[in-house]
Amino acid sequence: MKKSRFLALILLVALMMLGAGYAYWTQDLTIENTITTGVLRVSFDNPQLEVDDYMDWREGNVSSFAISDDNAYELELILKDAYPGAEAQLAFDLLNEGTMKANVKGFAMDDDAINADLVLCKSIFVNGELKDENKPLAGVFENLNIAIEPEERAEVLLVLQIDPDADNDSLRQNEEAIAFTINAMVHQYNDL
Repeated sequence: MKKSRFLALILLVALMMLGAGYAYWTQDLTIENTITTGVLRVSFDNPQLEVDDYMDWREGNVSSFAISDDNAYELELILKDAYPGAEAQLAFDLLNEGTMKANVKGFAMDDDAINADLVLCKSIFVNGELKDENKPLAGVFENLNIAIEPEERAEVLLVLQIDPDADNDSLRQNEEAIAFTINAMVHQYNDL
């Protein structure tokens, strides 16, 4: 019996030594780091509008294309005295004010658009390159994929036409014959 007690005591001491050795050789590793992500910010700049001579013929009734007063990341277009077949050219820059390469996948129109369905896009150019042509406006605004490096800009030119088959009365039902807001759909460049 003394032998079994002695053997149990030796096993207990061995286990204690094993735990002490493990504790001595075990070490905590703590890594502290700060990760700064890039800034993704693309804004509109330098909006310009040219319309047919017969649009804006009434004094004080002038079409407009400008950066929204409420949101610097929106463009507002109002075409007055529009008629079937009339054309308008919209030019603007997309300015990458962020720290990372941006991809403007396209543009979205607001839900409160007035007669935007009557607008056709004859052509859209980005940095002088034809991207698309002869489609309804909403269809052109998708899948553009405009890459813009930080501190760079892309020049966009839209040539719009009021559908020649549009009903002239539907254009005259509102003070603003055509009105809508454009928002850029911006993603980081590697976001597929």
